[in-house]
Amino acid sequence: MLNIHNPTDSVLKVQIEGQSYEIGPRGDLIVSDLVALKWKKEIHQFIEVSKPVEKKPEPEVVPEAEPKVEEKKVVLKKGFKLKK
Repeated sequence: MLNIHNPTDSVLKVQIEGQSYEIGPRGDLIVSDLVALKWKKEIHQFIEVSKPVEKKPEPEVVPEAEPKVEEKKVVLKKGFKLKK
């Protein structure tokens, strides 16, 4: 499989071996090697043909949970004083 890039601002439409293909302006399309080579050699010499770039999935960003705040009632024993 090869990637075809349309470097123009126009839509490209072709029919190769009975199959229709279309690439939007500045768009990309992955096709078989045979189709890509025929397209470049016989129809649009200006298209860019390359191996497809494998996109790695973006790591999922999980929002951090807010720390849980607990309220506690403090009971002081008689004679106990808090330090300031």
